[in-house]
Amino acid sequence: MNTRNILIIISLIILVACSSSNEDQFEYQEEKVLDKESGDEYSMEKFDTLTVVHIDGTQEEILVEDAPFLWL
Repeated sequence: MNTRNILIIISLIILVACSSSNEDQFEYQEEKVLDKESGDEYSMEKFDTLTVVHIDGTQEEILVEDAPFLWL
């Protein structure tokens, strides 16, 4: 194998690894998003922040751009 083929194979492996997303990790519902792995529920109560309710009942607010998913 020459260097070009090796680079193509490595690029394809990286592409496949990066393209597998966390879509299955999040369940999108009408007014909230549920993280299936951690049990956290995300809801938008203000325009620029999300309220996160953790599985232990604690709450916090995070910026929309800091969410681990794309809020649509």
